[in-house]
Amino acid sequence: DRGRPGRWRRQPYDGAAACRITGDASSISLVTKDVLGSYPPDEHAELLARFVTDGYVCLRPQVRPGLHEAVVGAADAAYAAASFGGQQNSSPIGNNILPEVPELQEVFGCREVDAAVRAILGDGYIAHPHRRPHQNDPGSAPQTLHKDSHAGFEVHRSHVPWVVMAMYYPRAVGPKGAPTSVCAGTQYYSGEERFDARHLAGGDAQTTLQRWGSEEKHLVCEAGTVAILHNDLWHRGTANRSDRRRWMFCFMFMRAAGPEQAVPAPPMAAPGPQGAIARHVWRWLLGDTTPLLQAKAVGSDPAVILD
Repeated sequence: DRGRPGRWRRQPYDGAAACRITGDASSISLVTKDVLGSYPPDEHAELLARFVTDGYVCLRPQVRPGLHEAVVGAADAAYAAASFGGQQNSSPIGNNILPEVPELQEVFGCREVDAAVRAILGDGYIAHPHRRPHQNDPGSAPQTLHKDSHAGFEVHRSHVPWVVMAMYYPRAVGPKGAPTSVCAGTQYYSGEERFDARHLAGGDAQTTLQRWGSEEKHLVCEAGTVAILHNDLWHRGTANRSDRRRWMFCFMFMRAAGPEQAVPAPPMAAPGPQGAIARHVWRWLLGDTTPLLQAKAVGSDPAVILD
């Protein structure tokens, strides 16, 4: 944090709101429900199952009135003070955004976000120092599909969730307002031209997504939405065809330890080519770190699956 770390304070948890996502490639609606208690994750089964299969979940936490407007105002002021003219490709604030906009603590530290992150990463998770604003100004060009590096480094990746990104949108994002595009289920895939290839461009991107059984979906969302993504999910920023800046604040969180105590795991239906991996991740999250291997033959070709 270049000598200016922000203090991270997690709020006590006494309840949460999980979400169910519905919609098509141009729209996502959020339906909240109460979730009582805390970890173990059987009480967060719907959120976890969606995260395991899709690689992301969305929430809309309840925060004090005026908070989202205060975040936008403080971020705009910080950029103005840094003489940002709307032309640079990178942020002038970078990882120092929390000291510049301390109101972000109220969003990422609120009980709903904390509960969702703890359901995925377990108690004692860590707030990574890599946290930055992503401004997207009118007239911007779309990104290529990509999966993020681990804060700038090529490191070991894991299907089980050790790192997540939490993306907060303080303003409503419409179809023309540079919605983030996500590709459900692609957290289990890598680009194929080299080790840890993490960019897909042009027509090859759509062909590859079809082969993976996925497609792009735009996170058209209400003000205050927080999307929690597996760090390896393929996604991209789209073009801003509106007349105002789109703000998104991305904070990373890391698991501190693997699941410690097994809890009864309800069966999980996970069709598709990645279903075996999803079922393994599901059981791992519930504390079963030694899944059974069963060999099944399809025609004359044997296949080993996790089941």
